[in-house]
Amino acid sequence: MVARWRTLPEEHRAAWAAGTDGVNSRPQPGPSGRLSGYLFFLKINLVLYYQALELRETTPERPTFAANPVGSLVATNTGGVPEFKLSGLKALAAQVLVLATGPCSAGVSFAKHYAILDVLPAAEAG
Repeated sequence: MVARWRTLPEEHRAAWAAGTDGVNSRPQPGPSGRLSGYLFFLKINLVLYYQALELRETTPERPTFAANPVGSLVATNTGGVPEFKLSGLKALAAQVLVLATGPCSAGVSFAKHYAILDVLPAAEAG
């Protein structure tokens, strides 16, 4: 990824730096602040890379998100084969990543650390 950044034209690197307005690093113990153009480039392109999608040389448009379309989740593990069933999903225009985190306390509503399990396949029987 470093090599790809170095091959970008100067105007693209400048656009990545300008595109970081309002994009901050995650608060950790210590200071949190605006990402550099390079870190913003990594933030976007590493997600694309792990989904086997085409990498971006220019900054993407800021997305807007509709209400969460996911309903209830039922997870089973039969004979060591995990299966997840989601309800409430309609035909989606974008890929949906399935993320997982370890057990959390009942009051936790946001997980900072998670693993990407997979991308949802097309819906079956609604």
